[in-house]
Amino acid sequence: MIGNTPRIGLLQSSAPTWLSVGAAAFAERQLRLIHRHQLEDPVTLHWLGRALLAQGKATAATEYLEQAVAAAPDDLQVRIDLARACRGAGRTRAAFDEIRQVLRARHSLAAAWWALGDILVDLGRYAKSAAAFRRAQALDHYRIELRMARRAWRAGNAPDAEARYQAILRENPTHVGALCGLAGLHLSVGRNFDAERLLRHAVAQSAYFPAALRLLGQTYLESGRLPEAQAAIRRSLDIEPAQ
Repeated sequence: MIGNTPRIGLLQSSAPTWLSVGAAAFAERQLRLIHRHQLEDPVTLHWLGRALLAQGKATAATEYLEQAVAAAPDDLQVRIDLARACRGAGRTRAAFDEIRQVLRARHSLAAAWWALGDILVDLGRYAKSAAAFRRAQALDHYRIELRMARRAWRAGNAPDAEARYQAILRENPTHVGALCGLAGLHLSVGRNFDAERLLRHAVAQSAYFPAALRLLGQTYLESGRLPEAQAAIRRSLDIEPAQ
């Protein structure tokens, strides 16, 4: 049984932590307990949708996220997650329409551009998807810190670069750029398992980000998994052809 309102609030506030450490199934179970007592609470509906989406249960996630949007129509992050869920459920046109509404409301929202990039790939609009990913990176709150991490790596200071990527991930465990950067560092010293783990987490956030796909292809190649490497690299070249 769920106790009082403070207990419910504590469980809600723990949801991001559970998801950040990969405990999406546990998060779902706890959030369902809350949902029994707060059927129309948009926060619970949102996090329950995200927990389901993290497990690949896109159709079920869509149901809860649609309810969350109905309860809190001005919450743009909820709408972005609904678009991601619709895309995962094969409702690409609905996902596209939803993300367009978000961008009309706030054109400078990086998370919306990340989602749009994936949707456009599914629609076969590769050049526009590449532009959307570039726009997402340009609007990234952490873009300066990412640039400094890359400079440190190029200068041969891998520990400083790693520390900068880790700092970003402590604040935002799903940050695609930091996940890719840290994966690249691991890959450069032969830690392929760690690199693949980070890249799988990255593509769970953005399925078609070319840099993530290229690094994943390289990881597969160095592990001798040629068909998987070819598929990842071919997909990255669809979106961002080699110059």
